[in-house]
Amino acid sequence: MLFRSGELSSECADLKQRMADNKAARDDADTLRTKENNAFKAEKADLEQAIGQMKSAIETLTAVGADQTKSTGADNKQFMAGKKVLFQVQSEVQHALNAASAMMTPEQQTTATAFLQGPFTGTYTSQSAVVMGIIKSMRDTFEKNRQDAIRTEADAVKAYNAFMDTKTKSFGEMKDSYDEKQKALGGNDGGLSTKRKQLSDAKKQLAADE
Repeated sequence: MLFRSGELSSECADLKQRMADNKAARDDADTLRTKENNAFKAEKADLEQAIGQMKSAIETLTAVGADQTKSTGADNKQFMAGKKVLFQVQSEVQHALNAASAMMTPEQQTTATAFLQGPFTGTYTSQSAVVMGIIKSMRDTFEKNRQDAIRTEADAVKAYNAFMDTKTKSFGEMKDSYDEKQKALGGNDGGLSTKRKQLSDAKKQLAADE
């Protein structure tokens, strides 16, 4: 009986430690998932802002370019006055280029810098076409990055859920086993106490008989 009680006590201690380790692993997974999700949200928001800026710049440059095919000189100036003030056009393009600058090649950065530093009169030049190409390329890259980030986040959520399901199920099984062993251990202790009392009563009776 004493051996069985000692064995149960050891098993209960082992289960208790394993349950604590299980909970710690789930807590760590929760912390990591929160950090990953926050990083994903921030990255997605930055990418969407940059994509929006580029689309706006592309629309502006497209409008200027389209106008060049229809009118020249004074007509173009009238178009620009009615649709966009020149500094607004340059501002939109500059925002887009600034957002994309980190991913540009040195040659693209040089072209973009020259475009922004030069006088912008509303005329759609060959340099405007080059800048348009740069912005479109960066827009496509950022849109791909956004899709990659969304896919990575989805995979991370799937892996997290699978991990938590496994750990939670394992914890429940250990908890049931622990409770069962604790109950058995309590029964053993009660039986041992009863036997000790019976032995004590027997000794008293023996002494009285003597």
